[in-house]
Amino acid sequence: LVEIYSLVLMPNHFHLCIKQLVDNGISLWMHRACNSHARYFNIKNERHGALFMGRFRYTPVMEDRQLFHLFVYIHANPLDLIMSEWRDGSISHWQKSKSFLENYRWSSYGLFTKNSVIDEINSLVSTDFPASILKSWGGLEDGIRNWSQRDYNESKNIFLE
Repeated sequence: LVEIYSLVLMPNHFHLCIKQLVDNGISLWMHRACNSHARYFNIKNERHGALFMGRFRYTPVMEDRQLFHLFVYIHANPLDLIMSEWRDGSISHWQKSKSFLENYRWSSYGLFTKNSVIDEINSLVSTDFPASILKSWGGLEDGIRNWSQRDYNESKNIFLE
């Protein structure tokens, strides 16, 4: 149904970059994945009811620069757990941030930087992603290190909020 290109699991949400392989593939895959996880979670925790709030949101990716920005955003998201100022373009301790991202267990970051491999996540992520896109924009690590709100504001017209 889909090919997963990047994945980050956060404590209360997740981010994916996925390619639809069949018509309505994303919706069907999300429905199956979220329902399966909710059933597992409810059985394990002896509870009932919905686990997720509302429908998932998505943005079609139409340009290489949008895809690069999406990869940077998805893989930088775990920095919220240690330094939310990254969103303002201010990563004051890059080595600490880099180390955190390399060791964050629930991210495909290591697959693209070759710095770490977390098998549980990386086994879900397609290796067919066009790495040339990341390389042509300077690479994922540099993209995160050089993130700035200015870049986001300049690119707003290619994203949905």
